[in-house]
Amino acid sequence: MKDARSKELQFFHSSRDYGGLKNVGTGYLSTELSDRLISSVRRQLPNISGFVNKSIMDLQASRGWKGRTRGAGRPGRPAAGSTMHACSRFASCRRILCN
Repeated sequence: MKDARSKELQFFHSSRDYGGLKNVGTGYLSTELSDRLISSVRRQLPNISGFVNKSIMDLQASRGWKGRTRGAGRPGRPAAGSTMHACSRFASCRRILCN
């Protein structure tokens, strides 16, 4: 892959049409797109977090869990603990992305 990117840059730099451009090649493109994706995810995290929190509260209210692990161990019924574990993992990932 490194060799292919090197040849790609050599092509752009030796080309009459592209020789003066600095922002060429898949290396630049992948970095630029990654930065834009991270920026977009960071902007949307509050919305995602709010949606997840509201969904959890609605689920807990509809199941009458209120912090208990009702339904744990019964087939077809999720445990509140597993939901809270997923939320905890989400919050950890959010902290990593936002810092």
